[in-house]
Amino acid sequence: MVCVVMSGVVVVISVCGSVVVFVAATVVNVIVSSVIIISIPK
Repeated sequence: MVCVVMSGVVVVISVCGSVVVFVAATVVNVIVSSVIIISIPK
């Protein structure tokens, strides 16, 4: 039973980690794009 719970926790952590990494990458991408767009006219 404990093994099942631990494997479930590991799966949840890995899924959440993937989502966090994806969101972080998207946010960084948007910020970089915004900075580039702002920088071009100057």
